[in-house]
Amino acid sequence: MRLQAALRLQSPLPEPETACFNQTLDGFTLALFGYVTQPDGTTALTWRVTNANKQDISYVAFGTGGWTPVAPADDGVIPGGLGDYHVEWTNEHGNPGFASIKYETEFDGFSQGAEDIFVMTVSSFDPSEPIQVQMKAGKNKTTFTVIFDGSGCDWSPTPTPTATPESPLPTPTPTVVPIETISDTEVYVLSPSMFEVEMSEAEKEERWRLGLPVPLVNVDVGDEVVVESMAVSTSSHYRKPGLLALVPQTAVQAIDNWHVEDMEDFESGFPNTTGDCAWQLTQRAGGGQSHIWGTASDRSTSGAQALWPAGAVNDDASPGTQPLPPGSTYPTDMITSVICRLSDVGNAKNVLAEFQMWYELADNGDSLSVQFFSGTGDGNGENLDYQGGLEWRGSTDGVVFQDWRAYHIYYPDIVDNGNAIWVKWRFASDNRNNTARGPWLDDLAVSIYEKPQSSANCQNADPTYTSGLSKGLNIGPYTEDLQHGDLAKFDQMIDRLTDSGVNWVRMEFKVNPSYFATGEGGTLDPLNTDGDNHIDLRHYDLFVDSICALNSDDDPNNDIAILGLIDNASLVRQDWYDPSGLGQGNVTTNGYLPDFVDVVEQLARYYDDRIGAWEIWNEPDYYKSGLRPEEYASLLTSSSAVLNTVDANDKVLYTGLVGANRTASRYFAASLASLHYPKPFDIFALHPYFTEEYPGRNGKRAELDPAYYMRGDIEHRPDTIVKKFRIVLDSASFQPDEQGKPIWATEVGWNSAEGSMQCQNYVDLVTTEDVQACYLQRGFHSLYNLSPNVSKVFWFTYHDTGVEVSEEECGNVANATALERVPSPSWTASDFGQYQVRASGANIVRIPWSFGLYRGNIHTNEPEDAKKKPVQDAFTNWPNADINCAGSWPNDLPTLDDLNKHVYLPAAMESDAAASSQ
Repeated sequence: MRLQAALRLQSPLPEPETACFNQTLDGFTLALFGYVTQPDGTTALTWRVTNANKQDISYVAFGTGGWTPVAPADDGVIPGGLGDYHVEWTNEHGNPGFASIKYETEFDGFSQGAEDIFVMTVSSFDPSEPIQVQMKAGKNKTTFTVIFDGSGCDWSPTPTPTATPESPLPTPTPTVVPIETISDTEVYVLSPSMFEVEMSEAEKEERWRLGLPVPLVNVDVGDEVVVESMAVSTSSHYRKPGLLALVPQTAVQAIDNWHVEDMEDFESGFPNTTGDCAWQLTQRAGGGQSHIWGTASDRSTSGAQALWPAGAVNDDASPGTQPLPPGSTYPTDMITSVICRLSDVGNAKNVLAEFQMWYELADNGDSLSVQFFSGTGDGNGENLDYQGGLEWRGSTDGVVFQDWRAYHIYYPDIVDNGNAIWVKWRFASDNRNNTARGPWLDDLAVSIYEKPQSSANCQNADPTYTSGLSKGLNIGPYTEDLQHGDLAKFDQMIDRLTDSGVNWVRMEFKVNPSYFATGEGGTLDPLNTDGDNHIDLRHYDLFVDSICALNSDDDPNNDIAILGLIDNASLVRQDWYDPSGLGQGNVTTNGYLPDFVDVVEQLARYYDDRIGAWEIWNEPDYYKSGLRPEEYASLLTSSSAVLNTVDANDKVLYTGLVGANRTASRYFAASLASLHYPKPFDIFALHPYFTEEYPGRNGKRAELDPAYYMRGDIEHRPDTIVKKFRIVLDSASFQPDEQGKPIWATEVGWNSAEGSMQCQNYVDLVTTEDVQACYLQRGFHSLYNLSPNVSKVFWFTYHDTGVEVSEEECGNVANATALERVPSPSWTASDFGQYQVRASGANIVRIPWSFGLYRGNIHTNEPEDAKKKPVQDAFTNWPNADINCAGSWPNDLPTLDDLNKHVYLPAAMESDAAASSQ
């Protein structure tokens, strides 16, 4: 039946009984039943996929290499034997990470032995080119490599009629969309507070069942003895080219002060002879154990070998003991550790243990842990202080399996005492029989961070383009130029920032976007964090230290300061969110608030003298992402208290309110009612985007021209929409000595996607690149020069990208309704916003989000001038007028008489305004 369903979509294919390729990995079985090259030059391939795992397959991606996909069509839904699949033609970005025809399941039940047939058609087929096929079930991804040299694969000579597939070619999509390629990395930042209270056994079991570690509060170092020690090398700050996204330091602008002390890839013996770790291997005290950690070739992430707990034979093992054969399960009743000791950490401010891990653990008596010690001991347990660690275990429900995944485990607090640091990977099994194959480690490295002198006192920087005024820019922390530790790309970004005259950058501290990658399974599980900090500190150190270095040279014209944004993206945990989308989010009754404040404190301490301004949350007044005003007041109060405890000189920003409209004004007033004296912020922030509350001329939903909508509050004309906030900030709501707080516009911008916007609901919300440049100047003039003025304006954003919206929100489907509210640019582009769209199960449309100073081709080899947009010139030249602005700006700005011809407030709000002005 399944094959018949496939045949209705494609040309005649071979019967699925004679597979020419058949392989099973990690519970998945992939079979190829051959290919048929047809007279029109296209080739159809038939596959069968079987999943013996407990978790359902979420997608199967068949690599296309250098071939051209033909059918099934891109962005369509096709029937299969088990249910419907959404089809996507992928490129090398995102999941699966290679060009493919990707089938995403829209049903449940593709598990526990279920199978289905897949038929794909390509042109330019080359049977000499191997391809990859990837399946994903839960968090587990397995990739097959298929070589088309099996007997019976080519069915082309079969004299059967052929037909051109009826599937239509895909609709061209805009080419302005670089997609973030984010490695699937789990990050943990350890702190002493994590080990003060131990989890309950039920909480531990739940995390282990999901493949998550738990904080390891207590350890027994007396249950092991050293069986082998390796001398440390005499090298210093060892760097291996290409190591896990780190590349050698270049003699240019980027400052990377993370030093790889030792890296082991297990390809040329263990340990290698160039690292700084003194390595030790241990076993269970008292003997009776035949195997310890060693290299084996069953599996690896790169090369041919990885480290396995039973990969080597003890020197004191029984005569004739042999290494275990490939595919073996791990022995029972064993304890074995591999330990790195760093005796000289100098002025280190952080330590990082990173590794790739694959594991299959039989039950909750079997465990793998990563443990941190400090002290002066020799490895036998004396004079060592256990500082904390993480532990993975099997489950009482059965085997816990996790495919290869990268882990970054930081511990900044451990280096404060100046002692030696010990990092231990420990495996233990109980005496119950098992069929599991244990943990495997690969690409294991230990690194330390030394803060450069150029970062000292960086928090005091406040560059301006003229007295008291600064131009800022929002930069996504995982934008193309900041991925993979590519210092050459990062140097190019630094050049762009200084060439553009950027004074400040606003940087969001967020967890690795891979946590939000798929949107499968509905809402994110709060267990994924349990209050831990999951922010990849090394990734941010590169950016922060490189920006700080600009402030330490002799050229004040290229100085840049950093505004840190801490918001919902700073935690994996997302149960603050109100699924009704009515802005009623909660942080105080579910334990979210203390977890958030813990992350605020860790970031403030770690970046104490590098970042001196912190914005707390983003747009709590926006209906999709909002918190109730009293909830935000609690969040701001607690966060401000801990920031002031860390550094009383740090500036705290009240969150950026979206739109600067009357909704934002009412939200501000409501939150102030829950804030005690003195108010817990130093600077007020807003995002003066256009909104539906200021309807546009000619019947448009919103007025886009800032010269009009920024003076849309009729009771305050000719002053701008900022006036109502200035009135409150100077009112009796504040004590006399705290009145007059500065106002920063931490986001503003316009989408220049006119001509490439395909969604009906967005077509009147976009403009051209030239008009975007003009609007920047008119907006900056309104904010900087008109009353009341703001002191810093941050453009949104660095470069054009793309976002996903539901087909219904796009407005191109039958019975679709118009958008009631103008979308927030930053929320729509956020990881969680995109996650919510995917998790909804709706058909997705990818649209251009062209708010950037630069086009979306920044990662190509095109000339730099081809990447700059007119708005980049306008930003750079400000406050001088730019030739790209039509008319004789600023002389063509509307007069007060002209403004009074247009009433931008809805009738009810106009009445409110008239009453308030009397």
